[in-house]
Amino acid sequence: MTDSTVSPDSKVFTVGPTWRAVGLEMTTEARADEVLAAASDQCTPIEGDMEKGVFHYEDRSGAVVVFDVVEEKIVDIHQDFNASDEVPAQWVEMADRFALADLQGPSGETVGQACVALRSGLVNEAGRGNNGKLGLAALAGRVELYDGPLSYAASETAKLFAEAEEGEKAPKDTLPTFISTGAVSVLQKQGAHAGAVLAAKIEAAELHSNTLTGENFWVLEVNAGFPLTVCVGEGDVPSRPRAGQVVAGEFMVLAASK
Repeated sequence: MTDSTVSPDSKVFTVGPTWRAVGLEMTTEARADEVLAAASDQCTPIEGDMEKGVFHYEDRSGAVVVFDVVEEKIVDIHQDFNASDEVPAQWVEMADRFALADLQGPSGETVGQACVALRSGLVNEAGRGNNGKLGLAALAGRVELYDGPLSYAASETAKLFAEAEEGEKAPKDTLPTFISTGAVSVLQKQGAHAGAVLAAKIEAAELHSNTLTGENFWVLEVNAGFPLTVCVGEGDVPSRPRAGQVVAGEFMVLAASK
């Protein structure tokens, strides 16, 4: 790709917490054109060609941009993060690069279900079944940080999550929680989306800097019943996250082939 794919007429903006979560929030058209032009010079084709194709750029920070191109113009872009952990899964692909995935444990048992947005390295064909290993990233939309399981258990969020799990758990027993609101929507035939709510103990936390924008974001490794990488904008948490704390909130869940 070349700079010709980015145009002042593209009207492509990347704003909001999930873009901040990987250091890619661009608040003006001029800034978007500048950043996307830099990324497009280094991107890799996934599918198709310059006339109509899908391309992606991976930053040293782990942030990924996926470009949809039509007639050599960017018509849509998607954010992602290159999660390092692998989760065995079986999934059914849906339109618009969504998939309903059964996430598996070491013995092949199902440990979770999620509607995920298929990103880097995955193209989709509605109705097709597939299996393999996925890297799963959760980009924070609304995030809370607790000092530990006890302070989390006393929170309103823990109470809400306990109620959402049909009253089977007390708030102190809601770690980890992972509820794919996107999967619920699919099963109720109300459309696909990649939303989820979760709460999990942080196993590792590291600050990354996006080299395209200079924005910082936190990369948190958690176990939500399966390995999951959580990305949060630096300014969206009140203090430095650390191992042993609990992260909770609303997220967008992305999947990439491993």
